[in-house]
Amino acid sequence: LDDYAASSGVELVPCIQTLAHLEQFLQWSESAPLRDNDICLLVDEPKVYDFIRAELESVSRIFRSRRVHIGMDEEDQPPCHHDTSMIVMRRGDLWWHDLLFFVKEIEKRGVRAWMFQDYLRYHSPEEFVRRMPKTVLQSPWNYQLKRTDKEPAYVKLYRTLSDNGYDVVPCGSNCYGVNESFGAYYDWCKVNIAPERLVGMQMAPWLGIFEPYRRLHFAAADLIAAETGRKA
Repeated sequence: LDDYAASSGVELVPCIQTLAHLEQFLQWSESAPLRDNDICLLVDEPKVYDFIRAELESVSRIFRSRRVHIGMDEEDQPPCHHDTSMIVMRRGDLWWHDLLFFVKEIEKRGVRAWMFQDYLRYHSPEEFVRRMPKTVLQSPWNYQLKRTDKEPAYVKLYRTLSDNGYDVVPCGSNCYGVNESFGAYYDWCKVNIAPERLVGMQMAPWLGIFEPYRRLHFAAADLIAAETGRKA
């Protein structure tokens, strides 16, 4: 698959969910030693770190891309951890411990970490700027913005990224049927994110790749072409 993409001039970037959104993996009995619940891996468990280290080693060796997307979206929000003490742990220093572990493991293999930006929605922007390495590529997401909408409060926080020297690949979607959302978000990003920090745009349909969803993937590609082509 990577060879085919490269032959077409496409960079295939691997994406692994490092801590959550692991419903498919965690349904199998083999994953039981790593499982916290239906969505998340165990907190502060050496076997989990060994597992993720092996994942990162594998994808950095197999794929040409020198970028790896590590997810990190919705990891510390219910229902990920039903035990509130665990939520507090993962939301505090342990969350940063885990993230920085992943970044270190990726970067020592000559690869750049890329993550979804949920942290700014729920936590302190000051702590983010103080602790987040500038090397980590950030994807702040918005899936329902309309051109007539007033700017949502959490979207305003996305300015924190480029204002503080982070490279940004904003993520839009057509998964909620708001077809103008990607274009509206693209417009906002072109105005509010420094051009030298706006690395690109990401489209995430969040659907299976087989029928009956394939047509929505093609529709997503058409949206990207229409919006970026019109404004390029």
